Amino acid sequence: MHDPIAWIAERIVPHEPDVRRWLQRSTLGGFDPDDAIQEAYARIAAASNLAAVREPRAYFFTVVRNVILEQMRRARITPIAVVADLQSSFVVDEGADPERIAAGRDELRQVFGMIQRLPQKLRQVLLMRRVEGLPQKEIARRLGVPESTVEKRSAKALRLLLADLSAEDGLAPPRALRRREWR
Repeated sequence: MHDPIAWIAERIVPHEPDVRRWLQRSTLGGFDPDDAIQEAYARIAAASNLAAVREPRAYFFTVVRNVILEQMRRARITPIAVVADLQSSFVVDEGADPERIAAGRDELRQVFGMIQRLPQKLRQVLLMRRVEGLPQKEIARRLGVPESTVEKRSAKALRLLLADLSAEDGLAPPRALRRREWR
């Protein structure tokens, strides 16, 4: 499809209500959902190969998540530069110096260590969702659990990681993210 606006109108816009609900349920504060969605539309419109997008809904959620994480990093709301993306980032910084690269690798090793300490069921869902990029429905089918269970496990795993990251940096995590016993 040559017209990105038509592609967005047909394949992305129908998912906006789902994205808005997801943003409203999110425990992360300090960002404007309208701004995040608008920025996501701009990024999607500027993307060079929309025809390669196989899952427009997942793509939209990923772009919105990346927008919010960038806003949080810029505002220094919380030190989650890490979870920013266990899979891949759409933003490439070609001007990274060796020190930044080394620091990023150290952060990534720390995050993977934290992931390994997660309870098995939470770790399994997190890796399937965030690393393999599987949709919740597919994870639920593979694990033989309801989709709501996958959603809850995914959210709990991310909360535990954020709490661990806050503790690593010596910051007190928001009350909702304080580390609970890992079961």
